[in-house]
Amino acid sequence: MSALKNKPTKAHIIAINQTVRFYGSQTALADFLGIAQPNIAAWVRGAHTIPLWHAETLSRDKNLGLGILDLRPDIKKYEKYFK
Repeated sequence: MSALKNKPTKAHIIAINQTVRFYGSQTALADFLGIAQPNIAAWVRGAHTIPLWHAETLSRDKNLGLGILDLRPDIKKYEKYFK
């Protein structure tokens, strides 16, 4: 199920692909998040957006260099609630 049932944008897909490259593989990213690899594959191909709780977890990794708005640019309108 996609988070908030939003259609992933090109920006979502670029950010998740950057994240996969940073972690080395879809499997490594899935292991880090404690989820199954097919979830990552769905994000990469644009079938689903990354859930907010996973975007938040990844945005805390300062070495990755992506913020929550990079991973979920569709939530910009809610930015004032999570700053």
